[in-house]
Amino acid sequence: MFISARKYDQSLSVLRYEERPWGFLVHALGVVPIWGFIFMACVWLYFRHRSREMVFHVQQAVQFHIFILLPVLAWIISGIIASIIYQLSPMIAGLLETTALFLILTFLALMAAIAVFGGILTYMGKPFLYPLIGARVLAGTLAKLKEE
Repeated sequence: MFISARKYDQSLSVLRYEERPWGFLVHALGVVPIWGFIFMACVWLYFRHRSREMVFHVQQAVQFHIFILLPVLAWIISGIIASIIYQLSPMIAGLLETTALFLILTFLALMAAIAVFGGILTYMGKPFLYPLIGARVLAGTLAKLKEE
């Protein structure tokens, strides 16, 4: 499920020793909806000219955070649909709401586990790429570095 960073450029996904606590916090706080974005923005502003590796981890965490927010939006829309269906059949609406709540809580728990796992790997100095997102961010970052 996880793509190895060694397949690409390992040097970009490994942080220096003094940056590792920041990398851990960037990944781990990505689970917290608004505060995660604020913290990531502050870290990006501080490291944007100092460390391309740290900027890569912030970009990865921001895109993963957006990836988490999309199912939450779908859950809100399903709640609106369930309230409309409730007028027709309360039993079906209740079933739909219960199923949607179970799915969103399971998804959020899985995403939180992936983010904390990424934070731990980053803190240990090992390369980490998010599933589905990491390779894409890495390819874009490497393409931008080749242009410079």
